[in-house]
Amino acid sequence: MDDVTFQASAAQLARASAMHARLPDGTLTAIPFGLPPDAEFDMGGHGLSGQVPQYLRFCRAILNGGVLDGNRILSPTTVELMGMNHIGELSVPVLRTAMPTLSNDCDLHPGIDLKWGLSFILNMQATPEGRAPGTMAWAGLPNVYYWIDRKTGITAVIATQIMPFWDAKVRAMCGEFERQIYHRV
Repeated sequence: MDDVTFQASAAQLARASAMHARLPDGTLTAIPFGLPPDAEFDMGGHGLSGQVPQYLRFCRAILNGGVLDGNRILSPTTVELMGMNHIGELSVPVLRTAMPTLSNDCDLHPGIDLKWGLSFILNMQATPEGRAPGTMAWAGLPNVYYWIDRKTGITAVIATQIMPFWDAKVRAMCGEFERQIYHRV
């Protein structure tokens, strides 16, 4: 993953896709968007710049128990810990937005008990789309979604450049994409 960074280079910025927002009629329009180049610190939860194939390499490494292209990069114990419930009886609630221009309220899997692993959200039951219990997943602000289903051997990345997060049309497309993948397995 040699092309992933918190501080995007001039070359990365030059090839980046434009950010878009959905207009009331449903069409998309390009909008200005960017993170400050001089952030006080790099947060693990946001601001990463990279290309989708690099993101998928990360997912494949976790899917394969910490091995990518024959190289061990994480111990099996670390990967197991990443996929374990670390909040006990607590559940992840609906995520309410404080900034509607950046994110909508987000109910990740209505009716499904969700827990936090290390760096991932975990669905504790099978989802209607087909994810097995214990699937690890998360997302990025411009409607970027990924999941790693180690029980079925499926991982995927869906990336858009659409704001705000949890766009209803993107979510509908993601749900159908997942159903089609699991339907074919």
